[in-house]
Amino acid sequence: KKIFFSLILGFSVLLFFIQRDPWVQQEIARAYINAFQQALHCSVHAQVSHVSFFSPMIELVNMRVGPSDGSDRWHWCCNRFQTGFSWTNFFSYGAVDMWLSLDKLDVHSQFKNKNLALMEHIRELTKSPEIPLPLFLKKLNIRRGRVNIVDSDSADNNNMSYTWQSESKKIDNCFKTIIYIKD
Repeated sequence: KKIFFSLILGFSVLLFFIQRDPWVQQEIARAYINAFQQALHCSVHAQVSHVSFFSPMIELVNMRVGPSDGSDRWHWCCNRFQTGFSWTNFFSYGAVDMWLSLDKLDVHSQFKNKNLALMEHIRELTKSPEIPLPLFLKKLNIRRGRVNIVDSDSADNNNMSYTWQSESKKIDNCFKTIIYIKD
C-alpha cells in the first residue's frame, strides 16, 4: 500500500510541475491551436497563459481568429479564452463535456451582397467535430462581448455595433442562453 501511495503521490507531484513548465504549455497550446484551425478552417494566433492537467483546462490570451486565407472579411479577438472539461464525466460516460469562457470578445465582420462574412465561420462552429469521442458543449460564457458589422455595400460603409454578455448552459436536453444586450 505504501509503495502504491508513494507512486501516486510522486506521479501527482510530477504532473503538477510538468503542467507549469513553459515548454509543455507551449506544446499543448500549439496542439490545441492546430486542432482548432483544422477543425474550423481558420487562422488562430494566441499565447498560452495557463494549463491544468488535474482539472483539464487551457487558457489562451490575446487570441485572434480569422479566415485561413488571411483576408480581413471577418475576425474575432478575445483577451482571455478558456476551455476545459471534466475527468469525471470523461471516465464515467466516455464523453467530453466541454465548457468555454471568452472575456472581452470583439467580433468584426463585413456585410456584402446581403451576406454576413462571418456566417461561414459560424457554420463551422456549429458542425459536429470529426473525432472518435463524443463531444458536447456544456457551458458557454461570454463576458464583455462586442460585435461590429460593416456594410460594404453602402457608399459610406455604415457600421452597426452592439455590446453584450451571455451565459449559456446545457440543462436537461436543452441549451439555454441568457443574453444581456447593452446600449
